[in-house]
Amino acid sequence: MSALLKGAATIALLSGEISISKRIDILTPYFEPRPGQTIEVDAADLRDYGKGKTNPLNLRGFIKVSPPKNTCFTVTRNLDERDDKICKPKILSFTLRDLQKNGNIVWTIKTSPQDFGTELVWKTPYRMAVVVPDIKPHKHTVDYKLIASCKAQREGPLGRKITLDFFDGDTWIIDFPENDELLPQPEAIPNLYMAIANSKAGVPNKKKADDAGTATESSTNTSTATGTQVVTTKAEGEALDQMDDRAIWGIPARNSYRMDGYRFMPFGTTTKWFKGQCRYTYRGSDDDPDTGRIECHDVDGFDEVNMPLICLKDLR
Repeated sequence: MSALLKGAATIALLSGEISISKRIDILTPYFEPRPGQTIEVDAADLRDYGKGKTNPLNLRGFIKVSPPKNTCFTVTRNLDERDDKICKPKILSFTLRDLQKNGNIVWTIKTSPQDFGTELVWKTPYRMAVVVPDIKPHKHTVDYKLIASCKAQREGPLGRKITLDFFDGDTWIIDFPENDELLPQPEAIPNLYMAIANSKAGVPNKKKADDAGTATESSTNTSTATGTQVVTTKAEGEALDQMDDRAIWGIPARNSYRMDGYRFMPFGTTTKWFKGQCRYTYRGSDDDPDTGRIECHDVDGFDEVNMPLICLKDLR
């Protein structure tokens, strides 16, 4: 891009009469690594961390900011810290403490006092596991573990497995079954109709109530004190079952798979008599769709484990 075009792009950005996607396109060349790319923590920081010199959340990575001539950027890296005003090339840092839930680093860039700001996003390979250790006597303590790397193996003498390395030095292995076993799938829940009829006053719309009773299997509970009938349809029963399931599991049953808890092996091989259960899904949240999830209950060393796994899709 020529200097003239750069200047024209910056002026267009300052005017504010331009789409967000175009703003990102204009700002991207002034950052290295470029927004949208995957960034990692600095190798030197990792070496120091290996010597026990720092908290993993303080591990840093770096991004070079090079504003165009006669333009200054105001960079918001963290809402709890003062903004940086950058008028000439400078290297800024981020820390793992700045990671969003989906593993992204997000900075807001303003090019003038009149600029409302543009969010730039960098991806990282890091995710946060949420675990509840099995502590005796029982104490419900939630811990957070930073996943440094996720590696999948589809073939070999050990079959399908995932190896997780954590910043605290732990390595966990999850041994997946040869074939995925889909959980029993809940029926789709249609728009529900609940017929309420008073036995003394009659049914205001008896035909609609009769239709509701014949369209689906139902059970009727009668309150003698009020003379009120409540018809609970099969679909409503399905909805209640799903609510009960979600009271226990963070991962919904729909489009998810199950496996025995003994396959979760944070401390080495576990016995098949381990009665815990796991479920997993290859699709992540809307803001991180390519990152699968696994959730386990009553497994070796933990009451509960919930982990986003960026490499789970490689097992599919």
